[in-house]
Amino acid sequence: MARTIVGASCAALARRRSRSRPAGSVGAGPSDGFGPARRPRTVDFESAVFLSRTLLAIVATTLGLCGHALADDDPLGLSTTSSPDLRQIYLSPQLDYLTPHVQATFANSLRWQRERFGWSPSQPVTIFLKDFSDFGNAGATPMPRNKVSVEISPTSNDFETDPGGERMASIMNHELVHIATTDVDSSEDRFWRGFFHGKVAPDAAHPESMFYSYLTVPRFNVPRWQLEGAAVFMETWMNGGFGRAQGGYDEMVFRAMVRDRQPFYDPLGLESRGVRVDFQVGVNAYLYGTRFMTWLALVHSPEQVVRWLRRDEGSARHYATAFEQVFGLPLDDAWQQWIDDEQRFQERNLAAVRTVPITPMRALTGQALGSSSRLFHDERSHSLYGAFRRPGLVDCIGAIDVRGRRPPRCTRSATPGSATSTPSWSRSCWSPSAGSTPSTRATTRSSIHTHSAHRWSPWRSQCRRQPCCCGC
Repeated sequence: MARTIVGASCAALARRRSRSRPAGSVGAGPSDGFGPARRPRTVDFESAVFLSRTLLAIVATTLGLCGHALADDDPLGLSTTSSPDLRQIYLSPQLDYLTPHVQATFANSLRWQRERFGWSPSQPVTIFLKDFSDFGNAGATPMPRNKVSVEISPTSNDFETDPGGERMASIMNHELVHIATTDVDSSEDRFWRGFFHGKVAPDAAHPESMFYSYLTVPRFNVPRWQLEGAAVFMETWMNGGFGRAQGGYDEMVFRAMVRDRQPFYDPLGLESRGVRVDFQVGVNAYLYGTRFMTWLALVHSPEQVVRWLRRDEGSARHYATAFEQVFGLPLDDAWQQWIDDEQRFQERNLAAVRTVPITPMRALTGQALGSSSRLFHDERSHSLYGAFRRPGLVDCIGAIDVRGRRPPRCTRSATPGSATSTPSWSRSCWSPSAGSTPSTRATTRSSIHTHSAHRWSPWRSQCRRQPCCCGC
């Protein structure tokens, strides 16, 4: 390809020169005394520009082909995009669609972190996008370089443990708080980073590295409850108050602890024991840290919480000393004040709950139905419609009589109207003659409860009383 371009360029240049040469000019010109007279060599500006552009085109084409070849030869299929503050690494082409959105949410969060924490990133943040898990998650570290790893799968919202806004925006808000509050530095920190040629990560094989890490990244070497509590509190703030800091799950946990007279961990006990006794891998650090940060903002102010997390000139290196510097009392004393306030607050909540009688329970079925979608309540037929899944049995869509007068009725079709339905299961709660065949989407939790009553009437009219495929 390059030879073809060069040959065509040279031929075009020769034609231009021949056209620009005046008639009878061959051999014209002064002689140097040692041979025939020569024509003086002149530079055609138009030809020079044309040749320069051609050479630039050849170089650009060659580099582009080389770069494309390198991308095609990458055994992992990874691609990168870069900006002054961000470097994305992702699987291409599977995640190409997501990179513009990640860059936009990153820029929004970065702008907020700069304003609140006075943070200027010491280096670009590397974000690695991957899709290797069934549930979304993310992690961040400032050592030795700023890095965020994002699992893009949907997050688990069971029991509303993770309420929040748009998923990628919430992840960027949370993880960039980690980077901002640990990468932020003072002149003293910058001196040690220059001395050690970067930020030192602690290494178990070299215990002395813990001291070096404390010199270069002091705000990373803090208890986990502070790291996660600050990130969740700030994430909720950035989401307009919608997040875990004001979610129902955290409230329920502490209300249950007060009701059951469970002891609260102090800061040392939480870090040494509390994060290991919970089955959800350190969730106590999130619960306690977020609740304590929220209490500090309520009793003192959000601005003081931000001052504690900042690393301004003159601020103490150790987190507990910095806390006393900002709030005017020791950390342990403030922690005990929070526990006392939390217990009184939840006692008042429990007293209010006890004024309302408990709704009596009435079983609608003889045994558990397994996993279920969100249910649609049809007032006319007094039935709950939904999708059910029980281990060892075929998935089904069924109806439950809320009055308990009729046994549950289910279809034996895993996906109504799909190729998995067999003729022996023809007695279904939806038949093609009753209307359009529902798709797989009709069985998902996000769509079943949105159908109106008239959309379900063809299905309801076709239901048959048959043994429940869910074992009910």
